[in-house]
Amino acid sequence: MVFEAFTTDGGQEAFYVQDDPGWIVESDCDLRVGGVWTVTFGPARSHLYGHRHVFEVVDRPWRLVLATMESRPDGSSLDFAIEFTFEARDGKTLMTMTQSGFPTAELPDEHGRGVPNAFARLERAIHARKRDAMSATVLDMSMSLDGFITGPEDDHDNGLGLNGHRLHDWLSDGADPASHRPSGVSGEVFDELMATGAVVVGRRTFELRSSSSPESSTPPASPTSATASAAERASAPPSEGCRRASGSEA
Repeated sequence: MVFEAFTTDGGQEAFYVQDDPGWIVESDCDLRVGGVWTVTFGPARSHLYGHRHVFEVVDRPWRLVLATMESRPDGSSLDFAIEFTFEARDGKTLMTMTQSGFPTAELPDEHGRGVPNAFARLERAIHARKRDAMSATVLDMSMSLDGFITGPEDDHDNGLGLNGHRLHDWLSDGADPASHRPSGVSGEVFDELMATGAVVVGRRTFELRSSSSPESSTPPASPTSATASAAERASAPPSEGCRRASGSEA
C-alpha cells in the first residue's frame, strides 16, 4: 500500500508539498528502470527548485534507487543519490529514505530538514487513499418485469416458489459447462457477481438457503456467490403466494 501510494501522482506530489500558501508542486513520473521522475516545486513561479530523478532500481514493492539532479533558483545544480526502502513490520510498512553523494558537508542537513514534513504529508495521502478505496455495495436481484422475485408458494423446500427458476434462466443461456458462465450480456453480469467479495442477503433468504444444510448456519456455496451474511432485522411473517421486491428486501 505504501509503495503504491508513493509511486502515484498524489503520493509523489504530497511528498513535496509544504503548508505555505501558494506552494507549487508539479510532478511527472515514468516508473521503470531508466525512467525519469521530474518535480518542480517552490513558493512561487519566480523561485522554483527542480528535481530530475532517474530510476536505477525499481524493486516493487520493496526498494527504489534514484540518481537525482537538483536545480536551484539561482541557476546552480548538484547531483546526489536517493534510496527508498519499504519494510513490512508489525502489520505496517516502515519506509526509509537515504540520501548520499552530496558535494558539500552542509547539504545533507539542509535536505534533511524537509524530510519529516514529506513523510507526514505522504502519510496523510495514504490515509486518504484508504478512505477512497472503500468497497462499493451493489444490489443484484433477478426480477420479473412485473416486479416478482419468486414464484408462488415459496418455502424452505422450494425457495424460488413454483416455476421460480425461470427468473434465473439467463444464467443457463449458452453457459460454459466448466465455469457456468453464460454468454453475451448475461456473461458480463455473471463476471460482476464472481468478482464480489461478500454477499449480504435478507434474513428470510438466508434461512431458506440455510435449510438445505441443516448442520451449518452458513448457506451452501453456489457458482455465483461468495461468503453470505444475513441482514438481521425484525420482519412480519411471510405472506402467501408470490413475493414482490421491496426496498427492505435484499
